[in-house]
Amino acid sequence: MSGKSVAGADHGGADQPNEALRTIVAEVLRGPRYQGIDPTIVLTLARREASKGRSTRDTVKAIKTALHQIAGAYLTQGSERDLPYADWLTELAQNTDRTATCREIMRHHASTRERLPHLDAVMRVLRDALPTGARPLAIADLACGLNPLAAPLLGLPTEATYYACDLYSGMTDFLRAALPLLEIRAVVEMRDLTHAIAPPPTPAASAVTGASTGKAGDTQRLTLSSHFDLVLLLKVIPCLDQIDRTAAPRLLAELDADTVVLSFPRRALSGRDVGMDATYAARAATLLTSPWRISARHDFPTETLWIAIKG
Repeated sequence: MSGKSVAGADHGGADQPNEALRTIVAEVLRGPRYQGIDPTIVLTLARREASKGRSTRDTVKAIKTALHQIAGAYLTQGSERDLPYADWLTELAQNTDRTATCREIMRHHASTRERLPHLDAVMRVLRDALPTGARPLAIADLACGLNPLAAPLLGLPTEATYYACDLYSGMTDFLRAALPLLEIRAVVEMRDLTHAIAPPPTPAASAVTGASTGKAGDTQRLTLSSHFDLVLLLKVIPCLDQIDRTAAPRLLAELDADTVVLSFPRRALSGRDVGMDATYAARAATLLTSPWRISARHDFPTETLWIAIKG
């Protein structure tokens, strides 16, 4: 791999990276830890790091460090591809106590593992944030990790649809297969949230998976540009901020949703208390301004939830 500087490498426009950037992205994706990650986020980071005048080698190293901070550090295995997705699907299909199985699986992602001791209480808060009414509900869980496995605790009606997205292809493939086993109608896709919501994904990628049949719906489609009753951004904002401080406010401005729930960690992944509460309270107050209005705050031992409604 060349040590040549890649400063000013991108002259191909936002959608047409030049050869230097393609080389950087390919080198990052060649590593075992990030073979299954969305290439779009790698390209986003490559553009940022290439502008700093580093060598190709140092640029690749910086991208991998950033990917570890926003994604890799949350996994219990050495890499996402080492997670036993096939075994988990077998367990979900065969076990009658799927709630216990889901909780055990959720231990493999730091975000949901920290939530497990108070998962029922968190899900009650989210369930109370759902509107009541006759129309089918639509919920979005962005940068979801393994959190969709807790969706049954929301007590959703059968016609409700649960949209989930994450950066890892293996994780999204697993959730796409697992959620029908939990009787959740689901749309699951791999997506980089630092990009604008539009354009929507292809129809094939956004087909609704039927809770009872596991087959794609013939007519109903749900994308991130759809209207949602509730959008979950659980411990997502700090990761977005590490990539681009403008990404979170842009996402919140573009979302077509009635209610959003932001959560922020109260401790570092190491478990240390480093004074996050005040920092993230200020960030929530900055982000949840018009048209959003903060309606509630809920403090749990490892995270704080901020609920905001539009209007």
